[in-house]
Amino acid sequence: MGRRQEDLAGQRFGSLTVAEPTGGRRNGYVVWRCRCDCGGEALASSRHLRKGWTVDCGCGMGRGKLQDAGGAGRGRRPALKDWAGRRFGSLMVAGYDGKRGGKHYWRCLCQCGREAVVSQSNLKSGHTRSCGCLADPTSTRHFVEGTCIESIRSRKVSAGNRSGVRGVYRNRRTGRWTAQITFQGRTRYLGSFDSLEEAAAARAEAEKVFDEFLERHDAARQADSGSGVAKIRCGGAAADAAPPRRADTVQEEEAELRGMSLIGAGGGAHG
Repeated sequence: MGRRQEDLAGQRFGSLTVAEPTGGRRNGYVVWRCRCDCGGEALASSRHLRKGWTVDCGCGMGRGKLQDAGGAGRGRRPALKDWAGRRFGSLMVAGYDGKRGGKHYWRCLCQCGREAVVSQSNLKSGHTRSCGCLADPTSTRHFVEGTCIESIRSRKVSAGNRSGVRGVYRNRRTGRWTAQITFQGRTRYLGSFDSLEEAAAARAEAEKVFDEFLERHDAARQADSGSGVAKIRCGGAAADAAPPRRADTVQEEEAELRGMSLIGAGGGAHG
């Protein structure tokens, strides 16, 4: 037997005024159509309304009212703050950018001149303090056609490589030296050799593809720089002008890329 329907029409819950039942149910509870003080509309079950789990259409107005009434611990979504004009690190909050995925976002102006859209939680926690211009340029990675430009340009041997040659490791089972190369997201087997010198020579021959790729990449960048692309100053370094970016996403991606390394089979081959 279903639960007896409560008549909630006309009652208020946070910023919501209950209008009428929809005829639908969620987990056995009647779903009501509600009008929000912001002008929006929301569908909420009687249980969510009674428990204070749904208090607005998603605009955040109802959550703020709960906090003013001493109900800051109720509910699961953060309240919308009035942060226009506030500064967080190098970012000055310019205006509200809306709510997406349960998070509030703010348009911010960085000291370098760029704009960034940042989540309210990242501003509050201090996770995002710039548009990305303060990130260490030496730790930034750029991927083109599945290839890390910095990785193939440096040719640096990783600390875990015991052969001293990138992409070359010794097979413990056979005792032979194996060479391989990773390019554009794929690892290519170059062969198994009796000596380290032979394996290193095979690897050096294969690395010619790196040189050809870098030549094309550098030539394309030089052509772009000479075509009149607008530049702006960003932390003292020139950067292509770009539309507003999700700064928190940019920094999270940079943090992830800083922890990446190309590890070949056997734990010793890189690149």
